[in-house]
Parts: sequence; structure tokens; C-alpha cells
Amino acid sequence: MKAARLWGLFAFSLFSINTAFCTTISNSDKVSKNNAKNVHELKKFSEVEIVTSKAAGTTYASRIKATHRLGGHLSDADLKELYTFLHRKPGTDPLTRGLEFNGVKNETVIALMNQQKYPVDLTRQLVEMYQDKTLGTTWRDYCIQFLSQWYPQTTTAAEKEMIVKTITAAFQEKDNGIAGTAVIAASKLAGKSDFKPDQVGAVAQQLAEDKNVNPVSRISALQVSARMKNFQAVVTARDIIKNQPKVPVMLKMSALAVLGTNGDSSDLRTLEEYRNSSDIRLRAAAAAAWHRLNKQ
Repeated sequence: MKAARLWGLFAFSLFSINTAFCTTISNSDKVSKNNAKNVHELKKFSEVEIVTSKAAGTTYASRIKATHRLGGHLSDADLKELYTFLHRKPGTDPLTRGLEFNGVKNETVIALMNQQKYPVDLTRQLVEMYQDKTLGTTWRDYCIQFLSQWYPQTTTAAEKEMIVKTITAAFQEKDNGIAGTAVIAASKLAGKSDFKPDQVGAVAQQLAEDKNVNPVSRISALQVSARMKNFQAVVTARDIIKNQPKVPVMLKMSALAVLGTNGDSSDLRTLEEYRNSSDIRLRAAAAAAWHRLNKQ
């Protein structure tokens, strides 16, 4: 990730500007030399040591690149090191930005899923990380997503059952976005696992219409309910648009989209009204929905 430096002072003399310019070149030179030194030093370490930051001088970029070089033949010892890293809590890693920290974890799990030798412990590790609330909502959300992706590759009935039970439990996390993520995960597995399409549709609809559920989860649930052709999704979308003025704009946009895909001619008037909204986001969502509905 690149940081942007803002220069806000314009009252410098020509001498000051030249001095600053020369200093910038000098500092840039030092950064380049330091980076070259770091790259040289990192060559002494294994990819796993760089990913887990056991090697001194690692950066976000070097760790991400190292995940891409892990390959498909990790040893049992390497797997153990990587699992330990994945369980690392926010604030205990040199990467202090959550997006970067979780980004390295994300790429690590992808590498584990691509091993030539089946990683027998991966399902359990993902389940345990989801269950550990000290790992933070974002990473736990990632784990639910990974479980649905990993399900088709699992080799035992016990693993498949564990994944279904974990995703089902995640339906109850209504105070954040995880319930919505779980519904999306279940919808991808519906008909290919113990998740039945009508069961998933019913859960999605319940979450979508519940005003006490976190709006992020309601957005996901409403889209899943509509995609499963649940007529109640249209009823909920109409209610959100007409009777819930304080909901976030993103939820209203989701409701407008549902009218465009699942609504009928009676919804055109509502969409027409929102095409003239003072909010450009609502205008764009309503226009797209209006055109879709008009083509049906």
C-alpha cells in the first residue's frame, strides 16, 4: 500500500524549496539503500519465516510476496508455523494496519488450500479461528468465507458436518456483518451440502426483515433472499424504502436493486421517484433498477 505525502505550505523561498528537494532526494536514496539491504537480508530466511515475520526487516509487501512463493509442498513443520501465525491476535504483529495484517493471513490461507498434500487440519483451524472472538470480527468473517470455499475440497463427512454447523452458528451473529456472510456462504452450498435452498432462503428472509440485525448483514441477507426468488424479499424491500427512513443508504440501495430484479410494474413509480433523489447513490441504484424492471 502506498502512502501519499501532502505538501501544504506554499510560502517557502526558492532556497527553502531547493533545500527540501535535495533533502527529499537524499532521503529517497537512503530508503532505496535500506530496501536493498532488507531484500539482501531476507534472502537468508525461508518464505515461512518471512510470512510469519520471524525474519527481521519484513514489510507488508515482502510478506505478501512470500505467501505467493510458499508453493504446494509445505512440510508439517511449516504448516504448524503458519497455523500459529494465523491464530495471531490483532496488535501482536508488526503490521499494525488491520487491512494489511488480514491481507497476509488471507493469502496464507489461500496457499494452504492449494497444497498438493491435503492439509488435514485446515478445517479445524478455520473453525477454531472463527470461534475465537479475540481474533477480531474481520478475520472471523474471513474464516466463514473460507469454510464455504473449502467445503467442496474436504474429504471426510466429519469435516463437512463441522463446516455446516459452524456456518449455521454464524447465522446468530446479528450485531455485525457475519450473519450476512454466513447466509451468503450457505447459499453457495445450498443443494450441495446439508443446507437446503428453502432453509437458507428462510434464514435470509428472517435476517433481512429484522430491524435489529446489523444493516451490513441485512444487505447480504436481502440479496440472498431475492436471489432465491423469495417473494417476501420484495415485500421487505418495499418496506425498507417506504417505511424505514433512517436505514443506511447502502441498505436502501440494496432494496432498490431487489425491486429491479424481483419487483413488478407497481414498483416503477417508486423507482422513478428515487431516480430524482438528491443522493447520487440512490439515483444511480434506482435508475439501474428501473431499467432492469422495464426490460422484464
